[in-house]
Amino acid sequence: MWLVGSGDPSLRSDDLRRGVLRLRLAGISRITGVAVDGSALAGPELNPYWNAADANEDFMAPTSGVSIDEDTVEFRIAGASLGQPANVRIKPQSGAVSYYGAIETGYADDVIVAATGTPNIFRLNGTIPPSVREIFYLPVHNIPHYAGVVLSGFLREAGIAVARGPRIARVPRNAAILWDHPSPALAQLVRHMLIFSDNHFAEQFLRVLGSLHGRADDAHGLAAERRILREQHIPVPGLHVVDGSGLAESNRVAAITLARVLAHADADPRGNFLYPLLARDGLDGTLKWYHFAQARGRVRAKSGHLAQVSSLAGYVETRHHGRIVFAF
Repeated sequence: MWLVGSGDPSLRSDDLRRGVLRLRLAGISRITGVAVDGSALAGPELNPYWNAADANEDFMAPTSGVSIDEDTVEFRIAGASLGQPANVRIKPQSGAVSYYGAIETGYADDVIVAATGTPNIFRLNGTIPPSVREIFYLPVHNIPHYAGVVLSGFLREAGIAVARGPRIARVPRNAAILWDHPSPALAQLVRHMLIFSDNHFAEQFLRVLGSLHGRADDAHGLAAERRILREQHIPVPGLHVVDGSGLAESNRVAAITLARVLAHADADPRGNFLYPLLARDGLDGTLKWYHFAQARGRVRAKSGHLAQVSSLAGYVETRHHGRIVFAF
């Protein structure tokens, strides 16, 4: 049985679990094994321009054709009785992820869940107070194999026998579809990306864009972006972009470029598709804690942050001059 990814960044392991139950209800009780086809997207899992010091952070998850839980795994840590080891649960539980070390239940709260030199093996250390519960999201790697192990585990849980371990293979053209999971509407996915500043969504989208212009990798996605900017006559002084999310410190985008992209969307005679997808000040996502004083309630924007760098670009509805664009 093949698991075939589409590049959809929103697929969750719970979606796969529900799909497995559908298969069981359909009468499937045994398969030879799981083959995973992640060929919808190409290129390395991690962008070579990213800061290696962030490798343990959920905001720097891999990019993959088969993406599950945004290519992260949950570590759920719960304090027990004083002096006793804390309870540790991994979601989704699978043989693809393991850990060593322990977390003690104590008065301090200094839990560490860290990646090691070996992919998908983590180190635990520190203490957590009794009755305290914390969730840590850690990036996983070698995603096609990881997805195959997770799916195989779900199949066995549902009573479907799996004779052998997962492998990586292209789906044959004559394969019959047993279950599919349509992604949400594109506008809904983009809205999530913008409001929550979701780097994983942005990276997946860049490669999907590349697939429409020759190959589903970063280079073709970036070439498509530049072509669109040229077609829209957007000025690009000093433009240097190497990824989809902006995580790389070598990215350079001028404020005038962002402003003109926003203005072009606002001038579309069919209506501004971008405006309703942006976060509202004081209400949504990364803009929830921004305060715009006299403009409160009249701003939609996208923020961006790296170490020692902050940016903000969007729209404000003025009292006397209509909607205007800003980019800082």
